[in-house]
Amino acid sequence: MTGSTRALDARWFGLLSILVLVVVAVITRAAAFGNPVYSGDDQVYLVIGQSMLHGDLPYVDVWDRKPLGLFIIYAGISLLGGLGVVQSQIVAGGFAVATAFVIMRISTRFSGPSGALMAGVAYLLALPMFAGASANAPIFYDLPVALAALLIVRTFEDDRRSMWGNAAAATALAGIALTIKQTVFVEASFFGLALLWLARSRGATLPNLAMLAFAMLFAGLLPTGLIALGYYINGHFEAYWYSNFLSVFRKGPDAGLSQIAGSFYLSFFMSPLAAFAWMGFRDRSKAGPANREMDTFLIGWLVAAFIGVVIIPRFYDHYGIPLLLPLCTSASTLFDRKPRGLPFALSFAIFVIGQGSILRFAETARAKKGVDVASSFIDAELRAHGGCLYVADGPSILYLTTHACRLTKFVFPDHLAIPSEATGIGTDSVAEIRQILDHRPSVIVVRGRPVMARNLATWAVLKARLHMDYCLSRSYYFPVDYRNQRINIWTRRTRPSCYVPTDPPPPPRD
Repeated sequence: MTGSTRALDARWFGLLSILVLVVVAVITRAAAFGNPVYSGDDQVYLVIGQSMLHGDLPYVDVWDRKPLGLFIIYAGISLLGGLGVVQSQIVAGGFAVATAFVIMRISTRFSGPSGALMAGVAYLLALPMFAGASANAPIFYDLPVALAALLIVRTFEDDRRSMWGNAAAATALAGIALTIKQTVFVEASFFGLALLWLARSRGATLPNLAMLAFAMLFAGLLPTGLIALGYYINGHFEAYWYSNFLSVFRKGPDAGLSQIAGSFYLSFFMSPLAAFAWMGFRDRSKAGPANREMDTFLIGWLVAAFIGVVIIPRFYDHYGIPLLLPLCTSASTLFDRKPRGLPFALSFAIFVIGQGSILRFAETARAKKGVDVASSFIDAELRAHGGCLYVADGPSILYLTTHACRLTKFVFPDHLAIPSEATGIGTDSVAEIRQILDHRPSVIVVRGRPVMARNLATWAVLKARLHMDYCLSRSYYFPVDYRNQRINIWTRRTRPSCYVPTDPPPPPRD
């Protein structure tokens, strides 16, 4: 076979691989498509992104602790029009496919083409198990991290002339990822150390290593530095610094329970890929030392990603997504094994289907209907009586579906509703609740039963005001975060006695 024929075959295989990845992404993400309450985080990002288009400044006018880069992405998505739910899921799906393709390209260093393709497919299959079928933050920062890893792997293969360019580009990509999620700094630091080790092993002098380290540090911190400079110039650096780098470590101690539960969740659902990755590593070790440097890099990358998970004092399922990149890459060797690789890949697909995340079409349909009905009622109330909406505990997407005005910068209800946030948001949560209620919101939304323990201090203030000044006007059951929940809608009391609706029948079991 001539070189041109091989290049043509490789090109056709690349195009076929992209098509396969797109089809798998559509299949695995279809059940969540259009679900406005798939994740509480996605809802908040949409609210903040759209509020930015109206002049609000994150951390000052609207609050969360994620970096500005994530909100810029969501502001860009909001420019596409509509509510933003479908738009964000389509954009996130594109990011997921691109990341899977980069995983495939990295995996060609550890396996043949078919094993590499199955590694990319495994990434897309695994995402829904970790709340990655919509548009959560890891879907966006996985891509620059994967691209940075690809450049580093190429540096292992190239001569010294490519070192500086690849190192600068890789750390700049990690720096972009850092503006989407702060914990990426662990992986970014490891990438920098790996490049310094590689440069030293190729004979770089200490002065050259120092210059390389400075260049990588500059490239990696430049995006965050520019954002911080912008806030400093505008006089809001303190708000930026606290929100991004201090608030998460000021949260309350009850988050440790979440870490314990999360470790069991992560261990169980990540175990098949972890086993496949270990088996792939074992196969490469038996084959000889040819890939030892890159295997060492892969193990270090996995450790760095794991540290990025455990350093946060609360666990959510989507925190496990960064682990998928090195795990799927290492598993590619097993998937490429003839003839047993394909059965391993199929067994993982069966495991994912059995987990059930990619089959929740009925829950999504009920969630859409529930949000539509609740939004219609709230919108009618606001049109009839004026005033603003306060989502005290419930879907923050209601701020967008009703086009309601807000009375607080804390659009994520948990920031005022759960005890661990009482010391983490940088303000007195009880005083904030009182300020909101003093502005007399026309409609208040509260879950019938909280998902997490309530902040008893803020709940006492809210509960007293609800029973004094509000009527429970409607209750709706629908899946929020795929858990059937009762969403109570309270409206301002307009007559001496309130109509309290009869509880609807219990929702069907998931």
